[in-house]
Amino acid sequence: MQPAIAPLIIGDVWSVLHQKDQVYFRETREAALGRPLEAVMADRDTRVATFRQTIEPLRTVLGAQPFIAGDAPGYADYIPFGGLQWARCTSPFQLLATDDPVHAWRERMLDLFDGLARKTLAF
Repeated sequence: MQPAIAPLIIGDVWSVLHQKDQVYFRETREAALGRPLEAVMADRDTRVATFRQTIEPLRTVLGAQPFIAGDAPGYADYIPFGGLQWARCTSPFQLLATDDPVHAWRERMLDLFDGLARKTLAF
């Protein structure tokens, strides 16, 4: 999921970095991507639909059960949740539609352990 998420939020990640880290982050990411961060994110409002299509397998599973692992969360839940939590904590961009079963699952994941993940600083 990270390769699909990163181009949608990379400029937002840059903006929340400490100023002393921004130059290195920008230089290395722009060199790797071959264009400015702003150009990478330029059409993200359109490209988010492609991201949402790539998570269709998650949506299918979560339409049939509350967690990827079944009735309770397991390792299979924490891996994709990590990518979504990274995005949630570094960007205000809405990757998931509120009516998406993946969004509802993420909300359940945020509530685990007395809401520990929800208490993390986020947008």
